[in-house]
Amino acid sequence: MFILESKAQLEKAIAKAMKTRTTVKFISFGVYAVRGSKGNFYTVKCERGEHGEKIVSCDCKAGQSVKPLVCFHAAGALSLHVGLARQRQTA
Repeated sequence: MFILESKAQLEKAIAKAMKTRTTVKFISFGVYAVRGSKGNFYTVKCERGEHGEKIVSCDCKAGQSVKPLVCFHAAGALSLHVGLARQRQTA
């Protein structure tokens, strides 16, 4: 789990997600299945913390480490999540 603090934090992960053409499947709002580089799927969750902070968690190795990294699975899921959240706001 990591707290999304800035767009710059995601730049490297976004570049890798674009390079690998990451597949993101919608499970429910805030929960996504993202294909890894070896074809397996990881679960990414996007939610708000108690104080309004944006929290993203991925069950991949990088996302579960002691100091979690922003993985490309999370970057891929965030692009879908942000789009869906905007749709919900305008509906």
